Amino acid sequence: MLLKRQDVEQLNDCISVTYNTKIGKIKIAYHGKEIVRIYIFDYIKDNAYDVVDKIDELTFNEFIIDVERENKGHIITDEVIYQLYEYFCKSRKKFSFRYKLIGTEFQKRVWKELIKVEYGSLCSYKDVARKIGHSNSCRAVANAIGKNPLLILVPCHRVIRGDGSLGGFSAGVDLKEGLITLERKNSF
Repeated sequence: MLLKRQDVEQLNDCISVTYNTKIGKIKIAYHGKEIVRIYIFDYIKDNAYDVVDKIDELTFNEFIIDVERENKGHIITDEVIYQLYEYFCKSRKKFSFRYKLIGTEFQKRVWKELIKVEYGSLCSYKDVARKIGHSNSCRAVANAIGKNPLLILVPCHRVIRGDGSLGGFSAGVDLKEGLITLERKNSF
């Protein structure tokens, strides 16, 4: 399945802002008033949990090292990065900003199912496949999860392999482990 032409055009017309943070660079893109991408890159590779666990000791201004933006005054992305900061500080478990999932119909079904996975909980790729009615499509589900455009909001870090091992994560397995540990310690 292919992306709809309208979705491709929206992706081409996005405005993005990159925040250099204590956990890595977080790039947030939006179209209109909806967030369409949250990526984490140049992320921390060693002792990820130790870094993530201590974010709540930092002020917001200490968490943000630098901001790379085309124009000033991106209220939409500033609100998203602040909510992500609250998540890392263990004071936010759900997000309230507007977003749009852009992908194939199958990908969107997978991502919508991931959003239902509770904070601090884990599930397997097979669990997700079963819940969307494609129990024999674990590999396709894993591929869709790997293309997740909205990291943390669509909590792909909560999906692990059937044998209990972590599996992959586009922002690094160390950070995935750090996010899982952060949520598990804070889920009571």
